[in-house]
Amino acid sequence: MIQALHGYFQLLGFLSSNHSGYKITGSFFNPGPYAGFLVAVWIIALGMYLFHEKIVSQLQIQDGKSSLFAEHYSKHIFLYIPLLTLWCISMLLCVLQSRASWITALVCGGILIDLKFHFFRKLKKRLVGGYSKIALLTLSILIACLISFAIYNYKKSSSQGRTFIWKISSEMILDSPFFGVGFDRFKAHYMSYQANYFKENAKIAESYLADNTYYAFNEFIQFTAENGFTGLLILIALIYTTFCVSTEPALESYSQIIKSALLGILLFSFFSYPMQILPIKVIMYFLLAELANLDSKKSTFLVHDNVLNQGVKNSFKVFGIASSVVFITAGIIDVRQLHEAFKNWNEAQRRYNTNDYAVAVQIYEQVYPVLYDEGDFLMNYAKALSLNKQDKRAIEIFELAKRQLNTTIIETGLGDAYKGEKEYDKAVVAYQNAYDMIPSRFYPLYLRAKLYEETGEHEKAVVVAQLILRKEVKIYSTAIVEMKAEMKKIITKYDK
Repeated sequence: MIQALHGYFQLLGFLSSNHSGYKITGSFFNPGPYAGFLVAVWIIALGMYLFHEKIVSQLQIQDGKSSLFAEHYSKHIFLYIPLLTLWCISMLLCVLQSRASWITALVCGGILIDLKFHFFRKLKKRLVGGYSKIALLTLSILIACLISFAIYNYKKSSSQGRTFIWKISSEMILDSPFFGVGFDRFKAHYMSYQANYFKENAKIAESYLADNTYYAFNEFIQFTAENGFTGLLILIALIYTTFCVSTEPALESYSQIIKSALLGILLFSFFSYPMQILPIKVIMYFLLAELANLDSKKSTFLVHDNVLNQGVKNSFKVFGIASSVVFITAGIIDVRQLHEAFKNWNEAQRRYNTNDYAVAVQIYEQVYPVLYDEGDFLMNYAKALSLNKQDKRAIEIFELAKRQLNTTIIETGLGDAYKGEKEYDKAVVAYQNAYDMIPSRFYPLYLRAKLYEETGEHEKAVVVAQLILRKEVKIYSTAIVEMKAEMKKIITKYDK
């Protein structure tokens, strides 16, 4: 509810968005993850509303006696709060225009409604002949295809962009099918594969779909690219085991709500990146913990005296408590250290944005021991070093950044640093890498043309300038107009 209210306040203009391109993001950085979080809560709220009578009844049984709270207040809590939540989130999901959340809500909402009212079971009883069943199946497939077609074409460029990412990701999977490129290494490898693709396939239309990509927009594709089919099989086995958890009949409604919410997160994973978003992962872990608690077989190992005596049981409890204290303490220390590091990183960025590069570099250097494996941090640090004329150190940090993620920003920054060190051949290679990653971009070509002009390679500068002038523009901007104007000057000056 709090997140939903946050979205409404942004919609009404009382709160600012966290993204310049979108009016509503909640407390998230993008409306996509925000919609994923909301739809998971929406499924839980729908389940609580549909099965509120069973939930209240179970609370009364657990309470052990009839009380005013159990009989009166709990009925209102589990009826009206979920209903209010459903209404608030439903309106926001329409405004957010997240097709993945719509699909998730449609499928999981349909499942929960059928579990409550048994429409499918009743329909199945009415369908006696084989022809009627075939007709129903055909109609269902036709409706599913029409819905899929409508959703795909609703934001066609976005859909094409995601299918293009899946296409490039498949190349990663084919190169490392068994064990993948390594856990959490997708963003370190993807852009290199995209660059190689455009080197071999100069398709202008697809180049307009390309961008700097951190996620595959499909968790299963990304997981397979990182961990191979070996990891995927293990993941499928874990998912299957989770949905096979059995509960007591009296708690079946709880189990159905939890499994529907988990299924919702899985469905959303086919079109987005929920496993990269901490709040969604917190919901998932909470649901898994609740499902484990409902498991009717969870305590079998510890119940029978012939398996473990009481002394050993107590030892396990003490060990568990002690381990928890140690891990929680270590976690708190680590979180505080990270919080301070991110706070300093933000201050360094503020200094960077005000052109105070010397102070920014000093702050980055202090934070480096903590965030040494954070690609975005290393990229910011290296750019500050380069602008502070510390190009040799900038090259080292840029190379470290490329091991964590690779983008056109890193490649152009690396090119600038090599240029500062007068290693012009390496600078050209870096600029070319940036251009190959996203051929629709003008800036890497512009940097190459300016480098050729500064180093006296005027013929090469003219060739690149002509290429820039011939390029089609994806989105017009002042920067592109200025770059083209400069290229015209180069051609006029040197093309004789």
